Amino acid sequence: MNWRAPQSANKISGPRTLHVIDSGGPGGAETVFAQLVDAAQRRGNNIGALVPYDGWLAHRLRSDGIEPVVQPSKGSFNAGLARRLLQLLRAGNGELIHAHLLGSSVYAAAVGLVSGRPVIAVFHGATDLGESGALLSLKRWLLARRHVTVVAVSTVVRDALLAWGLDARRMVVIINGVDTESYAPGRVDLLRNELGLPSQTRIVGAVGNVRSAKAYDVLLRAAAQVVQSIPDVHFVIAGEGTRSDLDALLRLRATLGIDDNLHLLGFRSDGARLYQSMDVFASSALTEGLPLSCLEAMACGVP
Repeated sequence: MNWRAPQSANKISGPRTLHVIDSGGPGGAETVFAQLVDAAQRRGNNIGALVPYDGWLAHRLRSDGIEPVVQPSKGSFNAGLARRLLQLLRAGNGELIHAHLLGSSVYAAAVGLVSGRPVIAVFHGATDLGESGALLSLKRWLLARRHVTVVAVSTVVRDALLAWGLDARRMVVIINGVDTESYAPGRVDLLRNELGLPSQTRIVGAVGNVRSAKAYDVLLRAAAQVVQSIPDVHFVIAGEGTRSDLDALLRLRATLGIDDNLHLLGFRSDGARLYQSMDVFASSALTEGLPLSCLEAMACGVP
Protein backbone atom coordinates (compact mmCIF):
# COMPACT_ATOMS: atom_id res chain seq x y z
CA MET A 1 0.00 0.00 0.00
CA ASN A 2 1.39 3.38 -1.04
CA TRP A 3 0.25 6.88 -0.28
CA ARG A 4 1.74 10.36 -0.35
CA ALA A 5 3.18 11.09 3.06
CA PRO A 6 2.52 14.51 4.62
CA GLN A 7 5.43 16.94 4.53
CA SER A 8 5.25 17.46 8.28
CA ALA A 9 3.21 16.20 11.18
CA ASN A 10 2.10 19.77 11.89
CA LYS A 11 0.15 19.84 8.62
CA ILE A 12 -1.99 16.81 9.46
CA SER A 13 -5.60 17.76 10.12
CA GLY A 14 -8.23 15.24 11.08
CA PRO A 15 -7.95 11.56 11.99
CA ARG A 16 -5.85 9.04 10.10
CA THR A 17 -8.50 7.53 7.88
CA LEU A 18 -9.03 4.26 6.02
CA HIS A 19 -11.50 4.60 3.13
CA VAL A 20 -13.51 1.65 1.77
CA ILE A 21 -16.21 1.13 -0.87
CA ASP A 22 -17.71 -2.01 -2.44
CA SER A 23 -18.23 -0.61 -5.95
CA GLY A 24 -15.65 0.27 -8.58
CA GLY A 25 -17.65 2.64 -10.75
CA PRO A 26 -18.00 4.69 -12.73
CA GLY A 27 -20.85 6.36 -10.90
CA GLY A 28 -21.86 9.07 -8.49
CA ALA A 29 -20.95 7.27 -5.26
CA GLU A 30 -17.56 6.33 -6.67
CA THR A 31 -16.92 9.91 -7.79
CA VAL A 32 -17.75 11.25 -4.33
CA PHE A 33 -15.50 8.57 -2.82
CA ALA A 34 -12.58 9.59 -5.05
CA GLN A 35 -13.07 13.27 -4.26
CA LEU A 36 -13.13 12.62 -0.51
CA VAL A 37 -10.06 10.38 -0.64
CA ASP A 38 -8.17 13.01 -2.64
CA ALA A 39 -9.19 15.78 -0.24
CA ALA A 40 -8.10 13.72 2.76
CA GLN A 41 -4.87 12.85 0.96
CA ARG A 42 -4.03 16.52 0.44
CA ARG A 43 -4.56 17.07 4.16
CA GLY A 44 -2.14 14.25 4.89
CA ASN A 45 -4.44 11.97 6.86
CA ASN A 46 -4.99 9.00 4.52
CA ILE A 47 -3.77 5.56 5.47
CA GLY A 48 -5.30 3.89 2.44
CA ALA A 49 -8.26 3.44 0.09
CA LEU A 50 -9.70 -0.04 -0.46
CA VAL A 51 -11.68 -0.82 -3.63
CA PRO A 52 -13.23 -4.13 -4.80
CA TYR A 53 -11.51 -4.46 -8.17
CA ASP A 54 -9.07 -2.74 -10.51
CA GLY A 55 -11.47 -0.67 -12.59
CA TRP A 56 -12.57 2.92 -13.17
CA LEU A 57 -12.33 4.00 -9.53
CA ALA A 58 -8.87 2.50 -9.08
CA HIS A 59 -7.66 4.34 -12.20
CA ARG A 60 -9.28 7.57 -10.99
CA LEU A 61 -7.45 7.31 -7.65
CA ARG A 62 -4.15 6.61 -9.40
CA SER A 63 -4.65 9.71 -11.53
CA ASP A 64 -4.72 11.64 -8.24
CA GLY A 65 -1.48 9.98 -7.12
CA ILE A 66 -3.16 7.48 -4.79
CA GLU A 67 -2.47 3.75 -5.13
CA PRO A 68 -5.56 1.87 -3.91
CA VAL A 69 -5.65 -1.49 -2.19
CA VAL A 70 -7.68 -3.95 -4.29
CA GLN A 71 -9.65 -6.51 -2.29
CA PRO A 72 -12.68 -8.42 -3.66
CA SER A 73 -15.81 -7.84 -1.61
CA LYS A 74 -18.31 -10.32 -3.06
CA GLY A 75 -20.07 -12.88 -0.92
CA SER A 76 -22.57 -12.86 1.92
CA PHE A 77 -19.63 -12.96 4.35
CA ASN A 78 -16.16 -12.19 3.02
CA ALA A 79 -13.69 -13.00 5.78
CA GLY A 80 -10.79 -11.88 3.58
CA LEU A 81 -12.21 -8.37 3.32
CA ALA A 82 -12.69 -8.11 7.08
CA ARG A 83 -9.15 -9.32 7.73
CA ARG A 84 -7.70 -6.92 5.17
CA LEU A 85 -9.51 -3.95 6.68
CA LEU A 86 -8.24 -4.83 10.14
CA GLN A 87 -4.69 -5.29 8.85
CA LEU A 88 -4.68 -1.96 7.03
CA LEU A 89 -6.16 -0.18 10.01
CA ARG A 90 -3.52 -1.52 12.38
CA ALA A 91 -0.62 -1.15 9.94
CA GLY A 92 -1.43 2.53 9.37
CA ASN A 93 -2.38 3.21 12.98
CA GLY A 94 -5.74 4.32 11.62
CA GLU A 95 -8.16 6.25 13.78
CA LEU A 96 -11.27 6.23 11.58
CA ILE A 97 -12.92 4.05 8.92
CA HIS A 98 -14.85 5.97 6.24
CA ALA A 99 -17.13 3.55 4.37
CA HIS A 100 -19.51 4.00 1.45
CA LEU A 101 -22.56 1.90 0.49
CA LEU A 102 -24.24 -0.81 2.55
CA GLY A 103 -21.81 -3.70 2.10
CA SER A 104 -18.66 -1.77 2.97
CA SER A 105 -20.42 -0.01 5.82
CA VAL A 106 -21.37 -3.33 7.44
CA TYR A 107 -17.81 -4.66 7.22
CA ALA A 108 -16.44 -1.37 8.51
CA ALA A 109 -18.90 -1.44 11.42
CA ALA A 110 -17.78 -4.98 12.33
CA VAL A 111 -14.08 -4.12 12.12
CA GLY A 112 -14.67 -0.89 14.04
CA LEU A 113 -16.41 -2.85 16.79
CA VAL A 114 -13.44 -5.24 17.09
CA SER A 115 -10.77 -2.54 16.87
CA GLY A 116 -12.48 0.20 18.87
CA ARG A 117 -12.36 2.66 15.94
CA PRO A 118 -15.23 4.96 14.96
CA VAL A 119 -16.91 4.48 11.59
CA ILE A 120 -18.60 6.88 9.19
CA ALA A 121 -21.03 4.99 6.95
CA VAL A 122 -22.18 6.95 3.90
CA PHE A 123 -25.38 5.95 2.07
CA HIS A 124 -25.79 7.35 -1.45
CA GLY A 125 -29.19 5.82 -2.12
CA ALA A 126 -31.83 3.47 -0.80
CA THR A 127 -31.60 0.70 -3.42
CA ASP A 128 -29.56 -1.67 -1.21
CA LEU A 129 -32.01 -1.34 1.66
CA GLY A 130 -34.56 -3.47 -0.16
CA GLU A 131 -32.43 -6.61 -0.02
CA SER A 132 -33.46 -9.58 2.10
CA GLY A 133 -31.62 -12.46 3.72
CA ALA A 134 -30.68 -14.12 6.97
CA LEU A 135 -27.98 -11.54 7.75
CA LEU A 136 -30.24 -8.50 7.42
CA SER A 137 -30.89 -8.18 11.17
CA LEU A 138 -27.16 -8.48 11.87
CA LYS A 139 -26.38 -5.72 9.37
CA ARG A 140 -28.88 -3.39 11.01
CA TRP A 141 -27.53 -4.26 14.45
CA LEU A 142 -23.94 -3.47 13.44
CA LEU A 143 -24.88 -0.16 11.83
CA ALA A 144 -26.84 0.85 14.92
CA ARG A 145 -23.84 0.54 17.27
CA ARG A 146 -22.59 3.65 19.05
CA HIS A 147 -19.26 3.72 17.19
CA VAL A 148 -21.07 4.19 13.82
CA THR A 149 -22.28 7.52 12.46
CA VAL A 150 -24.52 7.15 9.41
CA VAL A 151 -24.42 9.83 6.72
CA ALA A 152 -27.26 10.17 4.22
CA VAL A 153 -26.66 12.25 1.11
CA SER A 154 -30.24 13.56 1.09
CA THR A 155 -33.35 13.69 3.24
CA VAL A 156 -34.90 11.05 0.98
CA VAL A 157 -32.09 8.64 1.84
CA ARG A 158 -32.35 9.59 5.52
CA ASP A 159 -36.06 8.80 5.55
CA ALA A 160 -35.41 5.44 3.88
CA LEU A 161 -32.77 4.61 6.50
CA LEU A 162 -35.16 5.55 9.29
CA ALA A 163 -37.84 3.33 7.77
CA TRP A 164 -35.22 0.56 7.49
CA GLY A 165 -34.76 0.71 11.26
CA LEU A 166 -31.78 2.98 11.99
CA ASP A 167 -31.81 5.60 14.75
CA ALA A 168 -32.13 9.28 13.80
CA ARG A 169 -29.81 10.17 16.69
CA ARG A 170 -26.93 8.34 14.99
CA MET A 171 -27.58 9.90 11.58
CA VAL A 172 -26.74 13.14 9.77
CA VAL A 173 -27.59 14.48 6.31
CA ILE A 174 -24.64 15.81 4.29
CA ILE A 175 -25.66 16.55 0.74
CA ASN A 176 -23.40 15.87 -2.23
CA GLY A 177 -21.40 18.82 -3.49
CA VAL A 178 -20.12 19.99 -6.87
CA ASP A 179 -16.92 21.85 -7.73
CA THR A 180 -18.45 25.03 -9.14
CA GLU A 181 -15.10 26.18 -10.47
CA SER A 182 -15.08 23.18 -12.80
CA TYR A 183 -18.84 23.04 -13.40
CA ALA A 184 -20.02 26.51 -14.38
CA PRO A 185 -22.41 28.06 -16.93
CA GLY A 186 -21.23 28.13 -20.53
CA ARG A 187 -22.13 27.07 -24.06
CA VAL A 188 -20.10 24.77 -26.31
CA ASP A 189 -20.89 22.77 -29.47
CA LEU A 190 -19.07 19.62 -28.37
CA LEU A 191 -21.96 17.23 -28.99
CA ARG A 192 -23.28 19.00 -32.09
CA ASN A 193 -19.85 18.80 -33.71
CA GLU A 194 -19.35 15.21 -32.62
CA LEU A 195 -22.75 14.07 -33.91
CA GLY A 196 -22.63 16.22 -37.07
CA LEU A 197 -25.67 18.29 -36.07
CA PRO A 198 -26.43 21.88 -37.11
CA SER A 199 -25.61 24.54 -34.52
CA GLN A 200 -29.32 25.35 -34.00
CA THR A 201 -30.18 21.74 -33.08
CA ARG A 202 -31.64 21.40 -29.59
CA ILE A 203 -30.17 18.64 -27.42
CA VAL A 204 -31.78 16.94 -24.42
CA GLY A 205 -29.22 14.99 -22.42
CA ALA A 206 -29.17 12.39 -19.66
CA VAL A 207 -26.07 11.30 -17.73
CA GLY A 208 -25.89 8.03 -15.80
CA ASN A 209 -25.08 4.38 -16.25
CA VAL A 210 -27.57 2.32 -18.24
CA ARG A 211 -29.38 0.15 -15.69
CA SER A 212 -32.93 -0.54 -14.65
CA ALA A 213 -33.11 2.11 -11.91
CA LYS A 214 -32.44 4.86 -14.47
CA ALA A 215 -35.61 3.87 -16.42
CA TYR A 216 -34.20 5.00 -19.74
CA ASP A 217 -37.07 3.22 -21.46
CA VAL A 218 -39.29 5.99 -20.05
CA LEU A 219 -36.95 8.62 -21.49
CA LEU A 220 -37.02 6.94 -24.92
CA ARG A 221 -40.81 6.86 -24.99
CA ALA A 222 -40.91 10.54 -24.01
CA ALA A 223 -38.34 11.30 -26.72
CA ALA A 224 -40.52 9.59 -29.33
CA GLN A 225 -43.44 11.85 -28.40
CA VAL A 226 -41.27 14.98 -28.54
CA VAL A 227 -39.74 14.07 -31.90
CA GLN A 228 -43.21 13.62 -33.43
CA SER A 229 -43.88 17.30 -32.78
CA ILE A 230 -40.34 18.73 -32.99
CA PRO A 231 -38.29 16.55 -35.38
CA ASP A 232 -35.02 18.44 -34.94
CA VAL A 233 -34.65 17.71 -31.21
CA HIS A 234 -31.95 15.16 -30.42
CA PHE A 235 -31.56 13.10 -27.25
CA VAL A 236 -28.28 11.79 -25.83
CA ILE A 237 -27.55 9.34 -23.01
CA ALA A 238 -24.04 9.34 -21.54
CA GLY A 239 -23.26 6.28 -19.45
CA GLU A 240 -21.99 2.74 -19.70
CA GLY A 241 -24.04 -0.40 -19.36
CA THR A 242 -24.03 -4.13 -19.89
CA ARG A 243 -24.39 -5.45 -23.42
CA SER A 244 -27.87 -6.77 -22.66
CA ASP A 245 -29.09 -3.45 -21.22
CA LEU A 246 -27.66 -1.48 -24.14
CA ASP A 247 -29.15 -3.91 -26.69
CA ALA A 248 -32.56 -3.57 -25.04
CA LEU A 249 -32.42 0.22 -25.45
CA LEU A 250 -31.29 -0.12 -29.06
CA ARG A 251 -34.22 -2.40 -29.82
CA LEU A 252 -36.67 0.00 -28.18
CA ARG A 253 -35.13 2.91 -30.09
CA ALA A 254 -35.73 1.09 -33.36
CA THR A 255 -39.27 0.12 -32.37
CA LEU A 256 -40.08 3.76 -31.55
CA GLY A 257 -38.56 4.96 -34.83
CA ILE A 258 -36.06 7.38 -33.23
CA ASP A 259 -32.78 5.86 -34.43
CA ASP A 260 -31.71 9.20 -35.91
CA ASN A 261 -32.67 11.28 -32.86
CA LEU A 262 -31.48 9.18 -29.91
CA HIS A 263 -27.74 8.73 -29.34
CA LEU A 264 -26.06 6.41 -26.84
CA LEU A 265 -22.68 7.98 -26.08
CA GLY A 266 -21.21 5.42 -23.66
CA PHE A 267 -19.14 6.51 -20.69
CA ARG A 268 -17.86 10.08 -20.97
CA SER A 269 -15.27 12.05 -19.04
CA ASP A 270 -15.97 15.44 -20.66
CA GLY A 271 -17.03 17.04 -17.39
CA ALA A 272 -18.71 20.42 -17.71
CA ARG A 273 -18.36 20.53 -21.50
CA LEU A 274 -20.83 17.66 -21.83
CA TYR A 275 -23.53 19.57 -19.91
CA GLN A 276 -22.66 22.83 -21.66
CA SER A 277 -23.53 21.09 -24.94
CA MET A 278 -27.10 20.43 -23.74
CA ASP A 279 -30.16 22.64 -23.92
CA VAL A 280 -32.10 20.57 -21.38
CA PHE A 281 -30.98 17.97 -18.84
CA ALA A 282 -33.36 15.04 -18.24
CA SER A 283 -33.62 12.36 -15.57
CA SER A 284 -36.08 9.49 -15.79
CA ALA A 285 -34.70 7.60 -12.78
CA LEU A 286 -37.09 5.64 -10.60
CA THR A 287 -34.98 6.20 -7.50
CA GLU A 288 -32.01 8.41 -6.61
CA GLY A 289 -30.19 9.54 -3.50
CA LEU A 290 -28.91 12.92 -4.66
CA PRO A 291 -27.49 12.42 -8.16
CA LEU A 292 -24.31 14.27 -9.06
CA SER A 293 -25.50 14.56 -12.65
CA CYS A 294 -28.46 16.75 -11.66
CA LEU A 295 -26.24 18.94 -9.46
CA GLU A 296 -23.60 19.23 -12.18
CA ALA A 297 -26.19 20.18 -14.79
CA MET A 298 -27.61 22.81 -12.42
CA ALA A 299 -24.12 24.19 -11.76
CA CYS A 300 -23.67 24.53 -15.54
CA GLY A 301 -26.95 26.43 -15.82
CA VAL A 302 -28.74 23.74 -17.81
CA PRO A 303 -32.52 23.61 -17.30
